[in-house]
Amino acid sequence: MKRVFLKICRLLYKIIGIFSPLFRTLVIHSDIESLERKEKYIEARKLRHENLKILNKKYLAPLWTQEGFDLLYQIKDYQLSLVAFENAIETLDLSAALYGVANPLDIYFGASMAAISANNQEEAQRYYKEFKNLFDSYSKNPKLKNAMKYYREGMDWIEDHFP
Repeated sequence: MKRVFLKICRLLYKIIGIFSPLFRTLVIHSDIESLERKEKYIEARKLRHENLKILNKKYLAPLWTQEGFDLLYQIKDYQLSLVAFENAIETLDLSAALYGVANPLDIYFGASMAAISANNQEEAQRYYKEFKNLFDSYSKNPKLKNAMKYYREGMDWIEDHFP
């Protein structure tokens, strides 16, 4: 019964996505995450690239973030990863409705790691400063304490790479 309900919800979600670019982005983002969880990276990449070309720029921050992490961890093209995160930063403020999906913490965290990996210390420090400001602000909320632990190991790695 629960599976049938979830399938119906998913179908409705896709139908709404036809008429709303915001919902379309959310559907695509979810589909890409699902493919990546199944380690179907090529299919996820293809779906993301198709939609980066056709969706309205103001809805692309979540897809650019996914692209940045794919290039960082799967492809290991650090310069292109940094460009993807910079695109995510540029489009993030165009639609505040996507802040929860795009997650500014992830964007600046990824941009910092990509910049370090691309041997771009200046950009790494700039993006890390933005990340750290957000991190410190979010860390004040006790409800987010566990979520903030996710970033700690990466923060140590980033800080170890600064002079």
